[in-house]
Amino acid sequence: MDTGPELLTVAEAAQRAGTSPQAIRERIRRGTLPVEQGPRAGRIVQLVPASALGKVGDKVAQGGQGALARGGLDGNPSAQGPSARATEGAVAELLRLELAEAREQLAKVRAALALSERMESAAQAAADKAEERAERRLVRVEAQLESARREALSLAHELGKAHGERNQAQAQLAARRGFLARLLGR
Repeated sequence: MDTGPELLTVAEAAQRAGTSPQAIRERIRRGTLPVEQGPRAGRIVQLVPASALGKVGDKVAQGGQGALARGGLDGNPSAQGPSARATEGAVAELLRLELAEAREQLAKVRAALALSERMESAAQAAADKAEERAERRLVRVEAQLESARREALSLAHELGKAHGERNQAQAQLAARRGFLARLLGR
């Protein structure tokens, strides 16, 4: 009886492929890894067909990548059998996917950095404009203050003259009263 293709959870697929669950999720999101929705432990989860992982063997998942990088599982590239070449192909595909993920993350970081630089530039431009407005306002206020100071000095001078004239008028009035008082005999 055929039960169909072996379906793995994301965590199981990551373990079998020798990568992280996040890398498997990214492959699913990009559409490079087929996925099926299925029940697992009473809930619906994403299930990955085991055949889509390229049949990466347990030896590769446990650290056989170093042996493959040296030229095969036994160190001799000419002695590789079809399963070793398939495993090497699966590892190469995983490495290509991880490289693509790293490039995608680098692009995101560069975009975030560019956005940060644009925001910093905009903030600096806004600060410069605010400083220019403040300087113009300060010049206007200083001019108004100088004008008010000159006007206050002018008013003080006029007030001094008015006091002098009033004192003079009072003195003249007192002198006239004295004359009239003497004339009238008072």
